[in-house]
Amino acid sequence: MKILNSLAFALIVIASIQHTFAQQQLTSFADGTSEGSNPAKFFPYENQLLFVAISKHIGGELWKTDGTSEGTILIKDINLGSGYSTISNFTLYKGKVYFTADDNSKGQQLWVTDGTSAGTKRVTSIGSGITQMVADDNAIYFLRYNLDYLQVWKSDGTSSGTIMVKGDIKIWNSAANLTMADGLAYFSCQPFGVNESRVWRSDGTADGTFPITPPIDGNGSGPSGTSHPTQFVEYNGSLYFIARGGAFPLPQSGLMKTDGTVAGTVAVKSLHSGSAIVNYSQGFEYNDKMYFTFFEVTTRRFSIVESDGTTANTTTIFDQSYPNYFSPGQTLARDGFLYFTAGDGAKGTALVKLNLSDRTYETQKTLSNTTEPFIFVAALDKNASAGTTSKMFFQSRLDIGVTSLWATEGTIASTVSLLDDQMPGELAALNNKVYFSRASAAGTELWSADGTPSATTMVKDINTAVYGLTNAQLVSNGSQAIFYASDKILGMEPRITDGTLAGTKLLKDIAVGTRSSYEYTKVSVNGKFVFPAIDNSGMIQYYGSDGTDAGTVAITSFTENKSVHNIVVQGDGKLCYFDVLNRDNTTSLYVSDGTVAGTKEIENLGTNGVGGAYYITEMSAGSNRLYFAVAGFGEDLWKSDGTADGTVKVADLTAISELVVSGDKAYFTVQSSASLSDVEVYVSDGTEAGTKLIKDLNGSKSSEATGLTAFNGKVVFSANDEATGRELWITDGTEAGTALVKDVLPGAESSIVRNEFVVYQNRVYFIADDGTHGPELWSSSGTPETTTLVKDIVPGTESSVPGKLKALDDLLYFQAYTPENGVEVWSTDGTANNTKLLVDVIPGAEHSNPFGFVKVNDKLVFFADTQSKGVQLWGYSPETSGPVTAVEDLEAVFSIYPNPSAGVYRVHFSEGTTAVDVHVYSTDGKSIPAKLNGDGTLDLCGAPVGVYLIKINSGSQSFVRRVVKF
Repeated sequence: MKILNSLAFALIVIASIQHTFAQQQLTSFADGTSEGSNPAKFFPYENQLLFVAISKHIGGELWKTDGTSEGTILIKDINLGSGYSTISNFTLYKGKVYFTADDNSKGQQLWVTDGTSAGTKRVTSIGSGITQMVADDNAIYFLRYNLDYLQVWKSDGTSSGTIMVKGDIKIWNSAANLTMADGLAYFSCQPFGVNESRVWRSDGTADGTFPITPPIDGNGSGPSGTSHPTQFVEYNGSLYFIARGGAFPLPQSGLMKTDGTVAGTVAVKSLHSGSAIVNYSQGFEYNDKMYFTFFEVTTRRFSIVESDGTTANTTTIFDQSYPNYFSPGQTLARDGFLYFTAGDGAKGTALVKLNLSDRTYETQKTLSNTTEPFIFVAALDKNASAGTTSKMFFQSRLDIGVTSLWATEGTIASTVSLLDDQMPGELAALNNKVYFSRASAAGTELWSADGTPSATTMVKDINTAVYGLTNAQLVSNGSQAIFYASDKILGMEPRITDGTLAGTKLLKDIAVGTRSSYEYTKVSVNGKFVFPAIDNSGMIQYYGSDGTDAGTVAITSFTENKSVHNIVVQGDGKLCYFDVLNRDNTTSLYVSDGTVAGTKEIENLGTNGVGGAYYITEMSAGSNRLYFAVAGFGEDLWKSDGTADGTVKVADLTAISELVVSGDKAYFTVQSSASLSDVEVYVSDGTEAGTKLIKDLNGSKSSEATGLTAFNGKVVFSANDEATGRELWITDGTEAGTALVKDVLPGAESSIVRNEFVVYQNRVYFIADDGTHGPELWSSSGTPETTTLVKDIVPGTESSVPGKLKALDDLLYFQAYTPENGVEVWSTDGTANNTKLLVDVIPGAEHSNPFGFVKVNDKLVFFADTQSKGVQLWGYSPETSGPVTAVEDLEAVFSIYPNPSAGVYRVHFSEGTTAVDVHVYSTDGKSIPAKLNGDGTLDLCGAPVGVYLIKINSGSQSFVRRVVKF
């Protein structure tokens, strides 16, 4: 049956299915600037280059390239949605690449890839905190932090073959220098409370894991400055490194050698006797010799030491100081020469060539005039280099964030400039080219060079999106919602929406013209919005707004610039509290009802005994009382009833965090001054005597309690103990009333995926993994019996990765993933049957990554990605009329998005649907020239702004969709 025979009937059909246009893009802010993919962490593997890049809608994930645009592809979206999987530590082991990544379910874990999506899998499910990894032919070693304890792990590349070797190394600061040498793993770490480090070795057993040096220093170029030794090099079956202290009395530094035993760890030779700190260093082996480089900023000195591991043959072969600053870099060795950047004797950085046979050198060419950084940071200010079969490539720093790129064959004539605006960072060689990231009109993308200027080109524009809305907070007062957006005319200013396209507009141009008032935290108080903003004079003031331009006024009259910090709303919604740091280094606490008359200072905390500031770190308000934490000397708990007399200190504590008020009590975690890992839950009734530790949840070890959330007069949180892992706990503020709710994943492994707890209809909702269903949505009323899975959205052990939970009126809204729809808007009333996809913003498998859900005039308003303009504001109205069959028939055939659009639409046909032809009509019945392109796009850019009808003829049927062009 043919549904449509005339345009008039088309209009009737559109009227009958009006509810199918339930979702609407409310904003289209974009300045045209490309977001860029920021490629990084390059790792060559089997004639391809693995790397991490940010792409549209999927965040920072694992990619690969063969050097061509079509061969540059995403390997796997590990952290589904817009989240970043924080990939690091690429390591080759038995023909595969191992790395660490976070899929938003287990924290940083060990992963493996063979370069394919199917071959990219998580290996471990141990506690989060994996850092640094190294491998030889027999095993992978990695380190893991458990607060202030360091663990050494060993793996054969399988889950069952991954074991903890040693787990009780108490440290201070970060471990470093994980290295393999002759079958042993080495690393350095600081014993707790000691400034120096010790070098450790491990043979993969607990007894074989021990320190081999006394506490020793680095020379300044290692992690944490002088805390760690540097330049670890495996050479002829032994490990060599640079250290000072111990065998080399301070301030001397020298070359150490170890065979992995205490007795076999000996000094080779003292190298530096001066007091200058080394700011950048390198160690490597070449032609059966070791080379160690040293750069000292204060003396503009660059030196190179050559060694065969003996005292007699450890000598300085290059040592020059220059009158002006230059930027050092990675040294390359080739054909009996060392190539590196040093000074040119004037004000520039030059390429230097050192002959290893006679130790003569020549300054080949000035690469750049270099601006000295205020503080030298090796990760930012050193020059990267890389070598291919025929050429060498060198960066040379120009200024902050800018370097030039040069290529050379080792002669002055062959040294040519390729770029003078490349971002500093990595250079990776693969198949006679180097790869790097470069900023251009397309954003920071992947580029390659073969050594000629004409072949220095972008490989692929991976992230084609442009920047849309950059804010992440949407606040509703019921009839309107406030958000911030930026454009070239008004700058970053507050906007308002009532959930409709017509009602989405500028609230007020506070900093008039292109200047920005900038976004800070916003709240709703007594139906008004309260927020700080920079006014037309450049001064920060707090504003109260009724949602109109005229009704948006400053409620403070500061005469000097303040630093704003916290703002919270009282539980009854009638008052808010905020604090500011004054120019005299004091902190003032204010209370406000959103009006000028109702805004007043209630306390000035003064300064501590040495003139430093007391500042507020945490705030939480109940129905009639504010609790806040004040740091200065130690950290104190305070309370306020909104008056000066009622604002008083409650108790002296240390390191308060996660402060939350539930009922008439305040709950928070406290970190012990004696141990960074000792974090437990405390309660306060507003008195010093009533402020105390509730319960020691994990014996002598910390419970690592976090995620405190008010729940029916109690508090729920996640905590860890050795028997059950990290699970859901509940407390009423008493020891007897504090208990594990349920061990969802029985045994020592943790079920809690992340600390996102939301209360909806007297139940708490959270994300957990029971080992059978993967991470999914769970709920509980606080007892084991009522703690249940809501729905296994993606059946089996795979996960829907639910998140961004928000309880609003009658439903709980969240984002969730399915293979068919990507990450989209879901809702639930707590039952499996009514847990469903609500809005597929971008039809098909692509993610829209919705977040920030609020209700405005019974409409759901939220942020979500678009196809071409980044994050924008969307509105959704529930389906209220029209036959369901008409909706199903229409959606079964085709969908069009984005809608509204500036003129380019994408037509998506469901599987098996054949489009015979496409027609476009204006609302007065005129035919509009249009063509459906091969990539599924429909271009109406040449048509005037307005409403159009898209008619699709499919087989014997015709279907119509209305679109809006703005």
